[in-house]
Amino acid sequence: FLAAATNLRYATNHPIMEAQAILQGLKLAMEQGWRKVILESHAENVITEINIGIPPIMPNGNIIEEIKLLVEKFIYCQFSFTRRLGNQATHELVKLVNITGCNKVWFD
Repeated sequence: FLAAATNLRYATNHPIMEAQAILQGLKLAMEQGWRKVILESHAENVITEINIGIPPIMPNGNIIEEIKLLVEKFIYCQFSFTRRLGNQATHELVKLVNITGCNKVWFD
């Protein structure tokens, strides 16, 4: 299990922040050598956009396209929606990031 939160000062809205967080999670998984991953997010619309694909002209389009390209490097990669209550560890890390301004990662 891994939960992570990062300070994305350049992100302009919630869906872009969530898509960027998923992208960073994939990059971290690649760095760790993990080739089978399940990524969860409470942003149902972003998960849907990743799973069905969206045109690159949409606000998240370029990030979604980058996620799709990175997914091809995994043996197994699944994206699923999880309600915020089911994602409490990440929610707590986000609160810490907001206070400290530093990225946080938790492995279990």
